[in-house]
Amino acid sequence: MRPLLALTKAHFLRFFRDRIYLIMVLLLPIIFLVIFGGIYSNDDIRLRVSVYNESSSEIAENLITGIEESDSFEVIDQSREEAEEDMIRGGLNGIIVFPENFGNVDLDTGAPSGQIEIIYRAGDETTGQTLGGIFSSTLDGINKDLGQPSPYFSVETRELQKTGLTMFDYVVAGIVSYAIMSIGFITVAIMIPTDRESGVLRRMATVPIKKWQFLGSYLLAFLAVGVIGLALMMFIAINFFDFNMNGNWFYFAIMALIGLIVMNLMGLIIASIAKTENQGSIGANIVMFPMMFLSGVFFPSFMMSDAMQAIGKIFPLTYLNDGLRLIMTENHSLYQVLPQIGILAVFAIIFTIIVLKTFKWDNEKV
Repeated sequence: MRPLLALTKAHFLRFFRDRIYLIMVLLLPIIFLVIFGGIYSNDDIRLRVSVYNESSSEIAENLITGIEESDSFEVIDQSREEAEEDMIRGGLNGIIVFPENFGNVDLDTGAPSGQIEIIYRAGDETTGQTLGGIFSSTLDGINKDLGQPSPYFSVETRELQKTGLTMFDYVVAGIVSYAIMSIGFITVAIMIPTDRESGVLRRMATVPIKKWQFLGSYLLAFLAVGVIGLALMMFIAINFFDFNMNGNWFYFAIMALIGLIVMNLMGLIIASIAKTENQGSIGANIVMFPMMFLSGVFFPSFMMSDAMQAIGKIFPLTYLNDGLRLIMTENHSLYQVLPQIGILAVFAIIFTIIVLKTFKWDNEKV
């Protein structure tokens, strides 16, 4: 038992001496817990709806006032066309319509009646059922208060039927942002520490090559890899999934190229600090996963708490994702996405300075 206990003690102490193991085993799960906790336990989440009143009845006006004052809803004031576009891209949960005859007195019964129309995004039946249930309960209470034997007020739910851009067309921007991020973090952040660990960088230091030339060669190489990868992605999206580019391809290319530069520079920062391949891999994951979930790539930002949304704004991927989505789905020009481009340019300058300051040829003083 003595050798077993001695080895157990040695491995246990080794684990706590190595900060990389501590980060991998203890910190990453905590990061995921905080991210998903902030997304799914946010008590402030409200259903985003647009309300349209075509009726002049007092009942309709009172119900709309109740919707606007309710903690369960966030009423978005926009045109019907804007609401439908917003719903397709996932920014709106429902459209609520009070038709012209809502609240009118039925000639046969002598009582007011009407049907609220609730429109939800195609494929999102859960939200449609949720909205339908909320309003059905409200109308049931009104029916009982009026003492009516049968429910004259009711709810109709239906899917949004609209041609044009599909949900997939809006999702592609997030997938492209993820792909651009992955190129910088899964390649550059790991390859350079691998070369450092194996002694390749130490040998490179003996040849007449400057630091910026070496780092620039990595940046250019993986910019080329990114261009090829994105071209392949767009080819597949268009030819196999009927992707519709609503914007300008040249503007898309410029925004994607800027994103590739920034993400590869972030990868170079990790590569400059990491001593080994494992450290590079873990460092990339620590930065990549929070950025991926908090930048609106896979989860709409409005699902998150205000604190989570504020954290998301410190990541360059947020501005890359916003810029690509505006160009690809809203047909914005480069001038219209100048705020996103400007912020990414500032990130690029800062990251370049950090890389040049932190990069070392070998493991000494890294």
